[in-house]
Amino acid sequence: MNSQGPKLTRYLYFKDEVVLSLLNALLEKKNLNECLFWISELYYSGYHTEVWDIMWTIYYDFYAIKNPKLEKHFVKIYKKWKINQDINSILSVVKNLYSNSISTPDVFCMRLLMKTQNTKAALGLKTHLPKTFKCSIKFKQILLSIYRKDYKNIAFNIKKFKGEELELFDVICQYIVHGLFEEIPKTSINEENKKIMTSQFLSHPYNNKLHIILSLIFNCYYNGTDFNERMLFIRASGDNITFVKDIDMIPCHPVYKTLACKRLYSISKDIGCFQLIRNNKVFPPYNEILWYHWIYFAFSTPLWHQRLINYNIKMNDKKYEISFGDDDELEDFHEKYGYEPDEQSKETQEKSILMIPDLSIKKWLADIFDSHHLIAFVKDQKYYY
Repeated sequence: MNSQGPKLTRYLYFKDEVVLSLLNALLEKKNLNECLFWISELYYSGYHTEVWDIMWTIYYDFYAIKNPKLEKHFVKIYKKWKINQDINSILSVVKNLYSNSISTPDVFCMRLLMKTQNTKAALGLKTHLPKTFKCSIKFKQILLSIYRKDYKNIAFNIKKFKGEELELFDVICQYIVHGLFEEIPKTSINEENKKIMTSQFLSHPYNNKLHIILSLIFNCYYNGTDFNERMLFIRASGDNITFVKDIDMIPCHPVYKTLACKRLYSISKDIGCFQLIRNNKVFPPYNEILWYHWIYFAFSTPLWHQRLINYNIKMNDKKYEISFGDDDELEDFHEKYGYEPDEQSKETQEKSILMIPDLSIKKWLADIFDSHHLIAFVKDQKYYY
């Protein structure tokens, strides 16, 4: 989900840090309103479709294994959103992950391992697939890796099937049908179920099909262990909806008080384990972006783009500046949107430009998930999310 450069959101947060603060707030489960605030910051910035990709990514990384019943609910509510385009749908998704779900980092750790495992790992004891199971030779290594629970080679081999996800999904379903997951009774799935699963896989709105397959593999490894059985889907309440809509719709007067009024939460200090765009030395320092170049770096965000194209503007990519056609246009813009971030109190400014301490990804994972066995496979380096 990393972008090419800094993007400032509705209330001038760095977009990538909003996504990571949302992720951290969901996993920590300390404050539902904070989660709703961050998702609405993205949604009202105009990232209506992208918030769904963000939530699918978070769901398959941390929640799908132990909350598989949520998947159908989320697909159903996504289809409704496609018709009504209402923020209530995505708020309900966030609320269910926060209030009604168990998280585990297996798939997230595997996706990080996929980024670093660029060679085939040494094999342990020789094991073979049962002779009764027939498949194309090109699937042999990935299936052997799954059979052995060889995580490094699963990560290495699964990347080869980008663009061939349907074939891989089909052969893994056959693998399940033949009872090769020792955790799953052979009678748990048949050919008819396999057809239904394939149809759902093909029609799924999330485009990262390898991510779905990785989640399926680990779902089979768990096979009901610690699954969340109380899966009543809960909808965003009237209070939840009013909370985010009031922040967006109730204006502040004068306009320059908007950031002080609307910035309810600070970017998380615990996201320093990720690759942050603020640290890209190609661009001005992140505090200068907020103080002096905010209009330029807000322009690529859909909400601000729509606001700015109503004026006769010129982009200066060398100086990271936007100039207006005349003084009247400049004055009109500032009457409507003159947030004056450089004039805000230190408290308000630091909601987005506070110092984020460096943090190990393993430490971040261990603080949330304790000593999960797959954390040991993760290399301690910075990753984009």
